[in-house]
Amino acid sequence: MAIRLILIILGFQAGVATAARTLDEVGRGELLLRTAQLGQYEPALQLLSHTHISISGMVAEVTVSQRFRNPARVWSEGLYVFPLPETAAVNAMQIQMGDRVIVGEVREKEEARELFRKARSEGKKAALTEQRRPNLFATAVANIPPGEELTVEITYLQKVSYRNGVFNLRFPMAITPRYPAPAAISADQGSQAGPIKLTIDLDPGIPLARISSTYHDIQIVRQGDLYSISLLQENEPMDRDFDLSWEPTPGQAPRAALFTEQYGGETYALLMVLPPDQKQQARLLPREVVFVIDTSGSMGGEPIRQAKAALQLAVRSLGSEDLFNVIQFNSTTNAVFRSSRAATEKNLNIALRYIADLESNGGTEMIPAILYALKRGAENSERLRQVVFITDGAVSYEQELFALIKRSLGSSRLFTVGIGSAPNSYFMRKAARFGRGTFTYIGKLDEVQQKMDQLFRLLEHPVSRNIVLTWPRGIVPEGYPTVIPDLYMGEPLVMTARLKKVKGELTVSGEGADGEWQQALSLENVRLSNRGIANLWARDKISALDDEIALVGETDFLRGSMISVALNHQLASRYTSFLAVEKEPSRPANTRPRGQATQALAYPRTATSAMQKVWFGIVAILLALLINTWSRRVSNRVRV
Repeated sequence: MAIRLILIILGFQAGVATAARTLDEVGRGELLLRTAQLGQYEPALQLLSHTHISISGMVAEVTVSQRFRNPARVWSEGLYVFPLPETAAVNAMQIQMGDRVIVGEVREKEEARELFRKARSEGKKAALTEQRRPNLFATAVANIPPGEELTVEITYLQKVSYRNGVFNLRFPMAITPRYPAPAAISADQGSQAGPIKLTIDLDPGIPLARISSTYHDIQIVRQGDLYSISLLQENEPMDRDFDLSWEPTPGQAPRAALFTEQYGGETYALLMVLPPDQKQQARLLPREVVFVIDTSGSMGGEPIRQAKAALQLAVRSLGSEDLFNVIQFNSTTNAVFRSSRAATEKNLNIALRYIADLESNGGTEMIPAILYALKRGAENSERLRQVVFITDGAVSYEQELFALIKRSLGSSRLFTVGIGSAPNSYFMRKAARFGRGTFTYIGKLDEVQQKMDQLFRLLEHPVSRNIVLTWPRGIVPEGYPTVIPDLYMGEPLVMTARLKKVKGELTVSGEGADGEWQQALSLENVRLSNRGIANLWARDKISALDDEIALVGETDFLRGSMISVALNHQLASRYTSFLAVEKEPSRPANTRPRGQATQALAYPRTATSAMQKVWFGIVAILLALLINTWSRRVSNRVRV
């Protein structure tokens, strides 16, 4: 009887344990409470999520606030994770527990970790925000009282995008699971989407014809030139990204804009210049277009339907003079043709049948596909070679892929197409930057045709190349990006710069289809931004240093440069973290938080997934029932 009871209890506990999860199983913003088992977390009770976005011109300031409750009857430790845009400049963090508000400050990562460990052991409430990936930050929280409510607030800045006469801002609300590098283990699982309240203040600076949200219903209240925007459903589930667009009235779209901010005795500038409209012209060079489609398991369902529809449209758009090929990859890589072929009716039909038969399964082994796409067809070097990469970007080894693209690119140009409700846009945007191409995001099946039509009009007509900025004499700026990419139809040049002084006239010039062009912009007739230009410049510099690290590895010089700019501008980075610590201890000296770990911030993986624990519980229960049946039979025989 005792054995039977133990086994039944064991089975029950194994079933209950499925509520716990690893960090790799997180699908969206959550506070995870440590358990006694290393690497296992239980989600805190989420009470409220509120995001407020303030947009002024080309700068957006986003404040994400989430409130949770510790359901345990013991002191606990937590890990808060939330997805952020890959270009976000995280410049503020604070936590509130009870009536205590603790404001974070930026320190070097190792120093911050050591101070966090000390505060935790002393019983002080503390929080440590670290960059896990450039688009994902995690906050460790120490000494959460039993039943206590906790609010975590993070503020970041980002640039507004502008393309084809439309301004756009995307706010990520879900985390795409990442496929690990070869030999790594993943236990990625989804999680239930919590509700969020989202409000926006928009000061566009120009008259608007339209404001729209691609994936959510919104309500808009106008007060003069300002707009207040909110979700029509007050508490929307965080199961897809929020995407907002606003379009100037005809004739009001800007051709050039310059915003500046004074910070630390220096001037920081955000510049946007749109090249002159070019006349439609025949293609300057014959093309070779290589399409690469991700058919891994993470693309299952709606993403693979979107990807196939996008690819079919792309293939049908080819001209008879083009060469093309279609490559698919999951755990393996293969192509419809051994090498690129002419876009004849016969070859197009073969490719379309190949695409129609594609199914999603297996892993995301992206390296062989990139090598195949970039290195095949080098014999057609006289052609304009464009590689179109369609994927959700669900990988965790981004740095290796960036270095591979940089090494293998040659004369090709890489254009990425993000598929699904929450693609890894950090990877896809930066991959396109290393590939000297562009990134296109497709979130719904009914927008495939519009987005792909825009992309292929863009691919057919590069608008401007060899762009040069000529600053006034005596001004030597530090600007980013350092290498200005080719511009395509509807795309502006956007860059940030640090200047010693602001006077004179800036000239932007380039080569277009109609010959050389240039545009002058007075540095003295500018719109002063509220704030944030300096931090956006610092984030661009940190991103450029990250690019260098991806290519050459970490060095003392690159590390020192990143730490210096991050500390000066109080930004989180791979080498700096936000630390918030209360002055006096809260936790009684005779208590110890449940599952207190030895490391301030660790990202453990476990080989036991939630599904494995379910099966373990089922097996234990069945074993208990079998032993129960067996013991009854033995008992009956003894009586006989």
